[in-house]
Formats: sequence, structure tokens, C-alpha cells
Amino acid sequence: MTWTVQRICTREDSVYLLKESSGVVRQISVPGAESAIIEDGNVVIRCKTGFSWSVNPETGARRRFQAAT
Repeated sequence: MTWTVQRICTREDSVYLLKESSGVVRQISVPGAESAIIEDGNVVIRCKTGFSWSVNPETGARRRFQAAT
């Protein structure tokens, strides 16, 4: 169940993930999305708002936290 960041669309505030084993594409939208990495099975999205989001790509569960300065 490996996910990769396919692309980031700052106009849509979205991150697109690709599940390599099945070809499934998942869109995750958060305000101000500008970069994303996969970390410990979750996608961590850094935003222009000063916050970051940790999102489980399998379930969609998300947690917002203050970005480190």
C-alpha cells in the first residue's frame, strides 16, 4: 500500500496521491497547500497558512498542527 505524491496544485489547494499497486489517485484538499511528503504512511502537507496537515491516505483522517518556524 505505497502512496506517492503525484502532483500539487496550488490553484486548487490540492495534493494528488497515486497508489502504485492499483493506480488509484486520491485528491486531498487543504487551505493553502504548497508542498507534501509521505512520512510514516501519512502525507504531511505544508501550507501557506502557517499550518501543516497530517493525512492518512487510506482513511482520509486528518490532523492539523502549527508548522515549525
